[in-house]
Order: sequence, then C-alpha cells, then structure tokens
Amino acid sequence: MRRYWYSCKLLSDVVLHQSSATEANLTTLDYIPGSVFLGVVAKKYSNFGKNSFDVFHSGKTVFGDAHISENTQYSLKSPLSWHLKKGDSISGSEVKIHNYPLLLEDKIERFIKEGVQLKQVRESYFLQKDDAISTLKQKHRYSQKSAYDSAKRKSEDSKMYGYNGFIKGSDWVFYIQFDNSVSEETISQVDREICGYHYIGRSKTSQYGEILVKKIEQKTDFSALNSFKLLDLKDKNGKKHIFLYALSNIALVDDETGFSTAIPTIKNLELPESCEIDLSKTQIRVRRYRSYNFKRESREFERLIIEKGSVIAIKIDDNFDFGNYSKTLERGVGAFLCEGFGKFLVNPQFLVKECLESAKKDDSEKNSSEQIDISKLNSDEKILVKWLQKEDKNRDNEVKLLEDVLDFIKYNYSNLKKATLSQWGQIRAIAGKDDECKIYDKLFKDDDANPENSGYCVHGVAKDQWKPSLDVFKKKVKEYVCKKNDDKKEDDFRFGKLKQFLVLLSMEISKKMKQEKKKGGK
Repeated sequence: MRRYWYSCKLLSDVVLHQSSATEANLTTLDYIPGSVFLGVVAKKYSNFGKNSFDVFHSGKTVFGDAHISENTQYSLKSPLSWHLKKGDSISGSEVKIHNYPLLLEDKIERFIKEGVQLKQVRESYFLQKDDAISTLKQKHRYSQKSAYDSAKRKSEDSKMYGYNGFIKGSDWVFYIQFDNSVSEETISQVDREICGYHYIGRSKTSQYGEILVKKIEQKTDFSALNSFKLLDLKDKNGKKHIFLYALSNIALVDDETGFSTAIPTIKNLELPESCEIDLSKTQIRVRRYRSYNFKRESREFERLIIEKGSVIAIKIDDNFDFGNYSKTLERGVGAFLCEGFGKFLVNPQFLVKECLESAKKDDSEKNSSEQIDISKLNSDEKILVKWLQKEDKNRDNEVKLLEDVLDFIKYNYSNLKKATLSQWGQIRAIAGKDDECKIYDKLFKDDDANPENSGYCVHGVAKDQWKPSLDVFKKKVKEYVCKKNDDKKEDDFRFGKLKQFLVLLSMEISKKMKQEKKKGGK
C-alpha cells in the first residue's frame, strides 16, 4: 500500500450535512467525507479511460476522510469508550479520561459511592502527544438566509432557511491510498486532479464550498498505532481481549441478505471463528443516510453505518495471528472502501490504558489562528477585542450551564418531578429576588427551634414533595454556592451562576412536566 497526504484549506465556509435531505433540522458533519474528494476526481472520470475501474470502483484506491488538523497532523475521533467525570471537559487542562471497559468493578463501585457520574466523550477529535491527549475542535458558523422575490424586490414570504458550516480558514488533512497494483501513471493523474482549487458541499454556486488542496509531506503510519497486546479483562472462560477502534466509518454487509447491517459479527469483521465479540464492553454508534449521486442526479440506496470512534471488544485465544489480521485491516473491512470506509486499528495506545490525561494548558496559550498582537492595535480596537473575548467566554459558559442543567434533569427527573409546578415556580421566585449567598439557606436551612425560619424545601407542605430529590438537589446547589473562602475560581462556569442555574432548572423541569402531562404521562 502507498499512502499520500494532502492538506485542505477552506477558503470560504463549507456546508456538509449528515443527510442529503433539504428540509428539517439537519446535523452538520464533523469531518469532510472521502466521497467528497472522490467526487472531485470523478469529474474527470472519462480522462482515466481503462484505469477508471481501479480508481473509482475496485477499492484499490481509497479516498480517506479529512479531519481537522494542527501543524498538518491528522487527528482522530475520540473513542466512545472514553468517559469523563460529569462536569469535566475533555478540552480542559489535565483532565482524567477513563477507558470504561478497562475500569475494575471496585473502582466503578467507588465512583457510585462518591456520587461520581461518568459521561461518554463524543463529538471531539484529538492528537496524542506522549501520554497526553490534546483535543481539536471544528468551528461552525450559522447563517440565516431567505429566498428573494425579484418581482417585489424583497425577501420572499415563508421561505427562510439557514446554513451551518465550517468556518473559512480552518486546516484539514486527508490521505489517498493506492494498492501496489495501481500504476504510477494513474497515481500521478489522480494527484493532478485532486490538487488545486475546488468547490464542495452545499450551495457551491453562491458563497460556500471553496477549498484549496495541496500535497504535503506526512509520515503518519496507522499500522504503527496498533499494539499487539492481549488484555486480561477477567473473562470467566480465560480468554483475552483486543479492542478494534473504528478509524473511519464502517459499512458492514449481511452475508445472507446483502443489505447493510449495524451488527458486527465474526464473519463480517473477517475474524477467525475461534473469536467472540464481547458486547458488554463494546460501544458503537450507528447512523443511516442516503448519499446523492450528482452524475445520475439521484439518491443511492440507504446506508446503515457504524460511526468512526466506535470500539468493538473481541475475545481471542492466545494463538491469535495478529500479523495476518493487521494485513486484513490495512486493506479494509466491509463496503465502500474507495470512500475511506472500513479502517480499524487494533489495540491503539489510547485504548489499552485504563486512565489517560488531557494535555496541560497554559492560561496564556491561544490557538494560532486566533492570536492577536494587541500591542499593534489602537485604543478603540483594544476595547473591542477585550469585549469580544469576554462575550465569547460568556457564551461558552452559558452553553456549559445549560448542558449541566439538562444533564441534572436527565439523571434525576423521576425524583425532581415529585415537586409540583407551583413549587418549582416558587424556586424560580426565590432565585429571582434573593441575594445569591442567601439562596442556599432560603431553600435548605434546617431550623428546628424556629421552623418558620427553615428553608422552603425542608418544612411545611412542600417538605414531603421535595424529600425524594432533596439530597441530590442540595448537593447540586452547593456546587454553585459562592463563598469567599472556597477554592472555586472565576474561570469555573458555575462561579456566580446559582441564580441562572435555578431559573433554568425550574423552567426546563416545568416545560418537561407540562409536555408529559399533555401526552397523558404521570
């Protein structure tokens, strides 16, 4: 196999959706599919003559997905086996990342006793530097649009729409892989067609989709990430484990029906019959979509795929042939190999350790694409930059606050809904009129000598309704309580946000209770 690497610079915003549909709330992809680059080359399909089958259909030529990059390094999708303590962010400094399948039962029990909840890491990409994990994030920009009524020279009524795309200026990296049987002439022809200026994604004829592709020197070797280490996970039959990490999307095919399937089996993963899939330690995400073929001007058959970042646990014998299976994986597993599908890694370093840690970040560290030399700005520009930085931080904190509220409701709703709508309205009223440092006492102060001075949730008629959720509610509010001598820092999104938390919590719970009541729920 020969693999060549290319950089992809976005010269304008690029819109790429998970679905080819044109209506409803569409989710934006977090990568640029290999099929996009295949399509760029396929515009000159007829120029390849007899070699067109080798390039576009045989799987001998693979157009890999483009991932967000840093210094031309190819990032990887975070494995679904990675879990963080709820409240932590993988982009934070020195955050512990737990490989859930490797956690011992006693450690899980300790987390439960301590009230620690683990959440799965999903929408992020990372680079591994030594033993530290450095995350990269794609930035999006939403633009509201409207159809134009040329007769009335105004926006057309009832025809609003929006695009959410990757922002221009971001750098991506992808590869094209050729089988040894593909001629040098064909490789050179593909290289000529892929390099240069192109338009991809939605709305290419207006303001979106311009990219510049260049060939780069890149030494990334995926096979070097494999580690042929047998993991002893205390299987009752004495078998050892390996983990398969989905480097790309995987399109498996059911041998009996010929249709797409999201169920991995020993046969469709091309494993020896002595192996066994351990579903208890397997974590996958699936997605279905239909791609659009511009040449035929029609949609293809629906695809059911296992998303990149999925982790499949395999029980194996001691005589498992790693070398032979790694060659199988180098070629690819499943269908649509020419679009970059079917790539696995075996026991990559970031899956064989129980605990990893995100890279330490300096407070002064900034993304090179956003770095501004303030000394070169005039006084008005400095004020504007500082205001923008503050607004950006406030926006991020608002998102984290809402996510924290929704997570709290998700895991505790069965008890929180025991309180009535009017009681949640009273919580909102207390949050609105009282000083933040007094709110905790207003809610939870327990004064047996003077019951009338007790908090709202621990006395009177409301006491019985709040009892099922009192402990978790009290613990959550404590996380937001502002004290002069505590160790909470101002860069914590919860700092000084107790009022907003309680208002949001009461609003979201009331909304959910009303929706449940409307549907006839109890």
